[in-house]
This record gives sequence, structure tokens and C-alpha cells, in this order.
Amino acid sequence: MVPRLPLRGLRAGAPLIVALCLSAPQPGGAQIQASEKATFRQAISGTEIEVEYYRPSVRGRTPIFGGIVTWGEVWTPGANYVTTLRVSKGISLNGIAIPTGKYGLWIQVLEHEPWTLLVHSDTVRGHGNHPSLDDALYRIPLAPGESPDFVETLTFTIDKLRLASAELQLNWGNARVPMALGVDPGIRMTLTPEEASALAGEWLYDDTPSLPTQEEVDQQLARAAERSPESRDGLREYYDGLFATERPRVIRFEWDRESGTVSFVDPADEAWIASLTDPAVREQAKAYSQLLLPRGEGTYTIGFAIAGELAEYDPRWAPLIEFELDDTGRPVRFTWRSGEDELEGTGVRPELGPR
Repeated sequence: MVPRLPLRGLRAGAPLIVALCLSAPQPGGAQIQASEKATFRQAISGTEIEVEYYRPSVRGRTPIFGGIVTWGEVWTPGANYVTTLRVSKGISLNGIAIPTGKYGLWIQVLEHEPWTLLVHSDTVRGHGNHPSLDDALYRIPLAPGESPDFVETLTFTIDKLRLASAELQLNWGNARVPMALGVDPGIRMTLTPEEASALAGEWLYDDTPSLPTQEEVDQQLARAAERSPESRDGLREYYDGLFATERPRVIRFEWDRESGTVSFVDPADEAWIASLTDPAVREQAKAYSQLLLPRGEGTYTIGFAIAGELAEYDPRWAPLIEFELDDTGRPVRFTWRSGEDELEGTGVRPELGPR
């Protein structure tokens, strides 16, 4: 503890002592620090990610790296004490698996070579007590970049959030240090080639049980009219075509061999999207798809994807598709039920025809 000295009798040059006295923690008073403590939390598909760190500010000092943080330094990305990372389930950082637990984070900062994130078991070390490189549990290559946007106070953020991934970013000054973060969402999203090829192709689909009532159509049209007359007219055209189409009608299950996913494709939706006059809205609508997520033999739930990536899925309310298999194990018929277990529609192979 810094002693409290009387102001009289202080020599010239004593302001440092005064400053230390005034900044020392006092009973019953708030403790003020140049780099305040912060906690960043984010849950991704049930995995909790927490970063605890102290946030230094630039305060006009330049450069940050090669100046505030010297080249070659093993630096904790923060101040005062080691920055920590806690994960409730195993994750990956830039492809390196990190088990459940709490860890101390350090970065070896180099001028002309890639940086390295050092993940340590020690979570209470002071920021000046640099650990040995050899003591790291995991060494993760980093590729620092730059941004035109200046961040005065060091900040951790998470961007590009998906069900199974995200990007953890360290931002300070114009520096951006991205880390690819992966989690296990507990959802199987890909089908084997045998499963996918057995489903792929055209089917006859009767969605009569799920057709909206006239009252529901009127409500949807009224909401669309609040956005614009064009939205209302486009939606009316969609509903007119939907009711005019004979049942059963042709739909498709499409297999994307590259990703291993199978999606439900409705030509009625495709026709409606093609009729949209706003190119931006049309491209946005085209990015959405419905993926079949395996639950068991011949059973799938539906997850909603954006640009091929699963974006929304709740197993409690997801629609369920159950396929009937023939003696060879080939899917020949299916029922589509809502998350409330209400029948939405039935499908059959075209060569078998409707029952």
C-alpha cells in the first residue's frame, strides 16, 4: 500500500508521489483505473464464450504495435492482468481444438512474421509477468489485419455469427486480429451420398392441409400494403398462383454435393421470387432455403438457411418430414408435419402417383 504523506514538506518533483497517493484504493471509495475491467459474453448454439480483460486506450500514443506493445513482446491482449477466455464446451480457434475450461491468453507480437496466440492454464498472472512460450497449452497462428475504422479502446467482439461458427475479433487502433471460432451445435447438417441421392429429385406434393384461409390471406395482404403497394401486389400474385395450382404439384429435393446438404425447393416460391421487381429484395429472397436435418432413418427436421448456411433452427418447433421406405430402403412417400404436429402435406414419388 502506498503511504499517505502530508503535502507540506514535499520536494520539487514529488507530484508522482502525490499521484500515487491519490490513486491508491481508499476504504469505501471507488477504485479508478486507466484500463477498466470488462467482460464479453456470447452464446453460440448452447456454447458460452466469455472473455474477461482490462481495456487500455490509445490516448494519443503511437504506434500501438511496435510502440505501446513492442515487437517480439509476449503481450496479454489487454492490461493489468492476463486476459482470460472461458468456454462452457469445447471450441476451436483457427482450427485448433480448445477443451472446456478457462484459460489465460497471450500473443507473441512480431513485426514481419505471423503472430501467435498462446493459450495458458494460468489465469491470474499479472500482465507484466510474461509466461514462457514453451509453457503454452496451445499455440494458434494469427493473421493480423487493418481497418480504416479507428478503435480508441481495446475491444473484443464477435462477428459473422452462425450456428456452428463465428469470428472472434481483437480490435485496437486500426488493427484487427480475427480468430475463426467453431462450436459443435449438436446438429447433423449433412447427409451421406447414399441418403442424399435417394431423396434428390422431383416429388408430387399435396399441401392442401396447410393452405391459408381467406382471412389469413387478407391479413397478410394488409401487412404487405403497409410496406408498399408493390409488396401487396406481389404477394397477391403469389397467393393467386398458389390457389390456382392443381394438387398434387411438383416439388424438389436438391442435393448440394459440395456441402452434403439437401434442401426442399418449391417451384411456387421460385416463381414468386422471380416476379419480384426490386433486384435487392429478389436476391435476398433467393438466399433463403430450407435444409433437411437428419434425425433418424427416414426422418428429418427442417432448418432455415441463408446462403447455404444454417441460420435458424429450434428442434422444439421445427417441421418434421417422415419418409416411408419400400422393401429396398428407398424413400417412396413422406408426410410433412408442423412443429405443433399438425399435418402440413404429403408427398409421393411421381411414378407411384397420388394415393
